[in-house]
Amino acid sequence: MSTTWIFLGFLAGREFGIVITDYTYIKLISALKTIGWDALMAFIGFAVSIIALLIQNPTYFKEFT
Repeated sequence: MSTTWIFLGFLAGREFGIVITDYTYIKLISALKTIGWDALMAFIGFAVSIIALLIQNPTYFKEFT
């Protein structure tokens, strides 16, 4: 998962870099929406992986309950 967060950081930096070169309010809002959407998808993926872990391995499931 750590490489995923690094990759998302690079994408966010790229989006901000594009906005900085030709700054407009609309481009900033668009960049923030893109970054938010990417972060949301990463959190959903993380949640799905934790749920899959709990389903597949009963030992972990017992520790969480």
